[in-house]
Amino acid sequence: MSYVMVPVPAEHVLDVMRWVLFRTPEEDGVNDMRDRARLSAFMADATDVTRSILARVARAAVNDDPLRLSDVADDLDLDTEVINATIKELNNFALGPGRVLVTVRMESAVGIAGNTGKIAYLSMRPNLARAVRELAKAGVAPGE
Repeated sequence: MSYVMVPVPAEHVLDVMRWVLFRTPEEDGVNDMRDRARLSAFMADATDVTRSILARVARAAVNDDPLRLSDVADDLDLDTEVINATIKELNNFALGPGRVLVTVRMESAVGIAGNTGKIAYLSMRPNLARAVRELAKAGVAPGE
């Protein structure tokens, strides 16, 4: 790997440092600590709906259970559009640019009458799910 030194105007030094920090390769859990710190800050300011969604997705991910978007919407008594919008918002802010916390995966399904359609499933990486659950238990966010 080759490096090049580039002069940066003083007013842009912090922006460049952040850019470099967010693009460093994953090494020895550094990103896990960074993700946990970002999750902690995000969850402290998150709405109850966002925390509830995170808690349900994290629980399902840790237990390796499939979680349908429609089930979360039913549990929270909200429309699926509201859940989708909340997930898009939290993915934009929770872990930083370009990082996804909750994944929405569409799968084809065939009904009893032979009708075909799509079912949306929610998932989260196991290490992030464990961090969300630990933060909830530590009181950073309301429990499940």
